Amino acid sequence: MRLARLLVEIATTCGRQTDDGLSLGVPLSQPELATMIGVAEATVQKAFRELRECGVIRTGYRQITVVDVPALRVLGDGAEDVRSLTA
Repeated sequence: MRLARLLVEIATTCGRQTDDGLSLGVPLSQPELATMIGVAEATVQKAFRELRECGVIRTGYRQITVVDVPALRVLGDGAEDVRSLTA
């Protein structure tokens, strides 16, 4: 939930529109994101895996693109499972 909120905030304030979605304007690693929200890196890795599998985000080396901003917002607001949003 905290990761989703942070990604939405960064994407909407610093992001730039691409063909794939809203690319974050800052290159952040998963360890950096984990530190920013106060969780273990493994927690961020698991969340990223779930978000990628459901098509909410795409990632590359220090590059994150939010493909589905509304779904990410819903997760940030407390939805329990990203899979239910894309089913």
